[in-house]
Amino acid sequence: MMENIGDINRREFDRVSAGFMVDYSIYNPEGIFVSRKTESGIMVDLSEGGTSFTTGRKLDLKTNLQIQFTLMGRDHDGKRQINLMNLKGEVTHNKEHSEGEYAVGIKFLDMPNRHKNAIASFVKGNIK
Repeated sequence: MMENIGDINRREFDRVSAGFMVDYSIYNPEGIFVSRKTESGIMVDLSEGGTSFTTGRKLDLKTNLQIQFTLMGRDHDGKRQINLMNLKGEVTHNKEHSEGEYAVGIKFLDMPNRHKNAIASFVKGNIK
């Protein structure tokens, strides 16, 4: 289900709510980690194209992240699904959700087909 505002299509992929823990690290455009420190957040939603999560850190737009989470649920056939996801992404938006808590939007980059298929199956299995 795509979200429309007027004649502008804002979503390329269906999104579903998700409450997974997300761990992330920041790396520079050359692929070198800025810090080995991993930070955490709570995923809000997920699609084949990206995710959003809340975290206690304000992240600049276009910041490159390495994102890890465990995708758990059922696929569109009802089969139990558990996948360890380790994806690259770029910050597309970041706004203060509440004091000291930020809502961060991520666009996935260079996603392997097996991860894209796992997310697509998860989304299809969880659309209401």
